[in-house]
Amino acid sequence: MKIKTIIIEDNYKIRESLGILLKTNFSEIEIVGEADSVSSGEELISTQKPDFVIFDIDIFKGTSFDILSNLKAKGEVNFKFIFLTAHSNTENTIKAIKYSANDFLVKPLDEALLMESVNTIIESIRQKQDQNQKLDLLLELLDNPGNINQRIGIQTTKGQIQQVILKDVIYLKSDGIITIFRLEDGTELKGFKNIGYYADNLCRDYDFIQIHQGIVINLNFLKAFTPSTREVLMKNGLILEASRNGSRVLKEYLLSYSPSKLKLGFIKDILLKLKI
Repeated sequence: MKIKTIIIEDNYKIRESLGILLKTNFSEIEIVGEADSVSSGEELISTQKPDFVIFDIDIFKGTSFDILSNLKAKGEVNFKFIFLTAHSNTENTIKAIKYSANDFLVKPLDEALLMESVNTIIESIRQKQDQNQKLDLLLELLDNPGNINQRIGIQTTKGQIQQVILKDVIYLKSDGIITIFRLEDGTELKGFKNIGYYADNLCRDYDFIQIHQGIVINLNFLKAFTPSTREVLMKNGLILEASRNGSRVLKEYLLSYSPSKLKLGFIKDILLKLKI
């Protein structure tokens, strides 16, 4: 089965390099067209009806999000896609892509990561997984940046996209190459990405902290912490063990809090329970 592929990128050299890499490494890939602007990209996709599109975000006369939004309005998003981002792209844009569980690659492109992403796309095409859920969440987050830190899209091991309210997540735990999300109601979700994929943004933008290489907790569910034993007691009664470095980071964080990080009453309650 040939996978009809389109590259939308306003830099000719990058388009050419991508084309060579794809043709050389994937016999399934058939490049049916290239474009460098919103209008030409939208027309090409509508005409060719591809299986897979690689989008550079910033292109002539707008962004690739304009193309996707226009095509979605016409019911023509029937393909898989990944984004190419640059350091010049805004932080909120990259967050929206990541929090909506869409794949992206950062320029300059890492060939190994490109191969990995394309392999994932090929497999999802074979399994006939729908990417419209991801697109819906992405466009919503781009239109409403204030929602970015409220929920996250998790691509599960079953190929579904689950939207999760971040305040309901007690902790994340690594299980090999997947990540287990434990929710307040006892539900467990298995995310298709490794824990590092989620940890960076959650720890920076929300009240999460990494206490172990394989464990990230929501501080709003922290009940008590014992530095001497590195035991972390969560409000649901679960006891987690922090690594030495994680214990140090958690202790320093709690002792150097600012009211803007967490509610003052919550921090005071935690500090009273510290057994230093």
